Amino acid sequence: MLRSKKFVIVYAVVVFLIVFLIAFNSVCSISQFEVTFEVQSMAGQAKSIQDRLEDEYRGKSYLFFKEADVTAIVAEESGGYMEVTSFSKRFPNKVNVSVREKPETFAFSLGSGEEIRYVVVADDGTVLAVRDSLASNVGGSNVEILGFDFALPAVGDVFAVSESQAPAYASLQTVFSVVQEKLGSFRDNIVSIEYTAALSGIEYSPSLFKIQTREGVRIVILMPETDMDTKIRAAIDVYQGTGDYTTAGGGTISDEDRTRGSIVVYASGTVAYTEREVDGVEDLPQNT
Repeated sequence: MLRSKKFVIVYAVVVFLIVFLIAFNSVCSISQFEVTFEVQSMAGQAKSIQDRLEDEYRGKSYLFFKEADVTAIVAEESGGYMEVTSFSKRFPNKVNVSVREKPETFAFSLGSGEEIRYVVVADDGTVLAVRDSLASNVGGSNVEILGFDFALPAVGDVFAVSESQAPAYASLQTVFSVVQEKLGSFRDNIVSIEYTAALSGIEYSPSLFKIQTREGVRIVILMPETDMDTKIRAAIDVYQGTGDYTTAGGGTISDEDRTRGSIVVYASGTVAYTEREVDGVEDLPQNT
């Protein structure tokens, strides 16, 4: 008799738990799944992501829904071009996800001639594509980066240069952020950046950044590995006409000057302007 009562009690508890879980799961099934997209060129992929997330999660349990799974789906469906920027769950049945398209920023050149390849890198350092042209996913051309040593990476890798050039690569990121801050757009203002490493055994052969603007004037920065934030800000001030160059009597560049010649920032921070196109140390104006 006692054993029978225990069985009935256990049976009742099991039934109660099953009923409770079924009811709870019904209440907590995902019924609202909102995805917000920030895209420029990937509207088709955005729809594919929306459809797949709806298929996989609508009506499924809220309790077992994981952000990592959504992140993986977004990356897979977009080929790595999109990322989850925010994720929230609102009890009992609503999920909000924000997704953005990673903008192509740099195209690092590797090789030459018919063998040249361009490694396209996003603003977070992720390799988005390896192409044989500078074409951008949003039209126009990506900013070409020359002079860096690196092994050909795979799509999805975090881009990295040789250890000896890591300081110059960090300075490149500084150039990107300051140009974005002061000019509003990197691709709209810059055509290419070439890094030339210092040559050992030569009396005066400093490293250089040669930044070619779309308007025509070239910005040349000596020893870019150090104090880059100060140097690039000084150069852009002169480029915009809000700052003066300090050599050869000083002055502010004209609209015509902005279409030609070179703005040079020396290691000391002194800024010069010359009508010549500076390609190397031998072309530098006198630093006085």
